Amino acid sequence: MLYLKFRRYPENSNKKDYIVFLNHNKENTAFTDKDRMALSKGLREHGVSGVMHLRSLNKFKVGITFYLPNNANMFLQNKKLLDQLSLRASIPIFSLIGSFSKVITVRRFMRRMRGDGGAAVQFQPTQAVAVTFASTNLREHVYLDSWRHECMRYGHIAKFFRNSEVCSISTEGHNFRQCNVDPKNAKCLNCNGNHIAISSSCP
Repeated sequence: MLYLKFRRYPENSNKKDYIVFLNHNKENTAFTDKDRMALSKGLREHGVSGVMHLRSLNKFKVGITFYLPNNANMFLQNKKLLDQLSLRASIPIFSLIGSFSKVITVRRFMRRMRGDGGAAVQFQPTQAVAVTFASTNLREHVYLDSWRHECMRYGHIAKFFRNSEVCSISTEGHNFRQCNVDPKNAKCLNCNGNHIAISSSCP
């Protein structure tokens, strides 16, 4: 399943609930009872509001469901709490795809890559995504979340923009025209990859 890191829920959304997925920063690290207790304690200590419920999705992932989109978005930006618990937060992509038919799953196709000199096989994300609908009729298109020129983020419209301008090359607080960083050394605000924030190669 594909997830959108650092994306936001639309603030004018009328969904009934808003889920945020949590994983450990270290890949394939399971959640223990101690981790879940630390998370519950952290939510209280940091005054995280609007939590509907918290539940384990599998041994590597926990989901926090919020009542309102701004509650979920504020939690996504709570870097202090996430760093304290060594966790990363993300929104599942099916929560941000618009369609008249219910979206069941979204999966990105991966390309199998064999390393040099007998190195382990790796999987590289491609630009192709499979969307499964709860319908017998195939839709011609879906509506994806659009990004904002000022902050390079997704999930809100211009009138709800409250953040300062962000450079699409360096992620610093200035316009890209004033940036001294070589685009070859760019850092994506959405996935931390080595490309500008508006690159079509962003997974």
